[in-house]
Amino acid sequence: MTEDFHPTGWSEQHIRDEARRQGLTLPDACLPGVKANLALLEDRWATVEAALASIGDAP
Repeated sequence: MTEDFHPTGWSEQHIRDEARRQGLTLPDACLPGVKANLALLEDRWATVEAALASIGDAP
């Protein structure tokens, strides 16, 4: 874990660009679900970072 992960601030265009960069096509209808999943992942990422910090192994 070497980089900050804060996708909840990503615009829809940024999400599309990231998908395209990975060779994916993201239909507009999928964007709300993708944004919700990214928010959940960001929350989990913060939980992991907090746990690592508490044991003195933070990135």
